[in-house]
Amino acid sequence: MAAMNQPSSPDLDNDESVDDDNEASKRRARERLGSFVAQKWHLEALLGVGGMASVYEARHRNGKRVAIKILHPELALSGDTLRRFLREGYLANAVEHPDVVSVLDDGMTDDGLPYLVMEYLEGESLDGRLERISRPLQLPDVLSIGCTLLDVLHAAHARGIVHRDLKPDNVFLTLDGGVKVFDFGIARLQDAHPNNRHATRTGIAMGTPTFMSREQAHGDLKLIDGRTDIWALGATLYYALTSDFPYEARSVAEYMAKLMTADPRPLRSLDPTIPEPIAEVIDRALRHDLGRRWQNALDMRLRLIEAAGVVGITIPAQPGDEGFIMPTAPRIRLASFPDERPSMVQKQKNLSSLPTSAGGFDAPGRISFTSPTPGTATPIP
Repeated sequence: MAAMNQPSSPDLDNDESVDDDNEASKRRARERLGSFVAQKWHLEALLGVGGMASVYEARHRNGKRVAIKILHPELALSGDTLRRFLREGYLANAVEHPDVVSVLDDGMTDDGLPYLVMEYLEGESLDGRLERISRPLQLPDVLSIGCTLLDVLHAAHARGIVHRDLKPDNVFLTLDGGVKVFDFGIARLQDAHPNNRHATRTGIAMGTPTFMSREQAHGDLKLIDGRTDIWALGATLYYALTSDFPYEARSVAEYMAKLMTADPRPLRSLDPTIPEPIAEVIDRALRHDLGRRWQNALDMRLRLIEAAGVVGITIPAQPGDEGFIMPTAPRIRLASFPDERPSMVQKQKNLSSLPTSAGGFDAPGRISFTSPTPGTATPIP
């Protein structure tokens, strides 16, 4: 984690009570500045306040700089929230991928709040980048980001981990051109026992509505596997290329209704300049029929690279930095940090930060080898 742009509150369906709660959380978070965590981590700056936790820049007594995430006091009383918070570190580290933000330690503050110690990064979230430049990213950069994210998903799925909340807010772009995935707070492990009692809860969809697949919106964990993350990845690339979502809507409720009843808008219907081979790869990630969606992250990644080559785009890379999937493939780095693509008007505010508790969605505030066989594994808490 690192310093990042804080997304502005949307004007659409704004809930003043949520704003008041956020301000109260920020005040409490600022009161911790200057204090120590576990008598060794000095909290030096407040990096951000989200729906679940506050994130600080901190420094160890030996000088090492880190980011520390501390759960909000009102949420520490919930057993489910507490378990989800602490599980984030274990699942993130279990992926064992260099492009996943590392969790270095965990524990409890003196006043009884759980915390995670994470590597410190400098840069901004993908969502923050898009908000700052007020236009879509250049196509080569989106392809680079996409290939890195697919590499991470391939590693996670190979270990039975489904992120379940991949979105621009959870993708971090570092100053040196790297891409990092974080926030495994609602990720799930998969096992081969579909009748597991923990996997049969229905009616509560966890995730972010605008980057959520139809099967995830149903709220039945038995329907969720790695292909759920592929939908979220497709929606993330869609947003990065268009500054818009697969469905046009004025509220979360309208968006969810369309998600459950209609097909997404084809990518090229929003921007016909996007090459057809690229659009076909992303559109396939957004198919509701699980059998017609990309079956695993590796297949989609290879096809995305192939499509890029067809249209004359070489995905930039850092020489000598080996990749996860193929030992001969360098890890991908962004080539064009400044964005020079002609400006496009954003058609919507980002709905993902709207309060969704009334709709049953647990969407925290804003501050996803051999592939497993789809459909045979069942997520469990």
